Amino acid sequence: MRKRTSKKIYRCSKQTTKKYTTRPSPAYPANECPNVIKTGNDGKKYISLSSLETGVFKWVLYSKELMQKREEQLKKIDERSKIRDKELKEKLSKRRSKKRRSKKSSKKNSKK
Repeated sequence: MRKRTSKKIYRCSKQTTKKYTTRPSPAYPANECPNVIKTGNDGKKYISLSSLETGVFKWVLYSKELMQKREEQLKKIDERSKIRDKELKEKLSKRRSKKRRSKKSSKKNSKK
């Protein structure tokens, strides 16, 4: 039996290099700890969130207001994607109907 390779394994381990110890955010790489809440080097809570445009994770100060804004943004994105899906389905159905019409008309011409 083959192993599953599609699921990414995250290794959320503390780093001790200068880059990670001198900053206020947690001493963990954000992309290896997706959607995790950790305490930063300054004692405040941070959450690893992905950018909605690029998908790159970064540490952001954790607050309830931030989470509410994030949920609203995700709802807007869902609504937009649903609208796009409907538009694409309509375009595809129009294309299919045009193809069917052209085939039928060519058959009629060939019979005469």
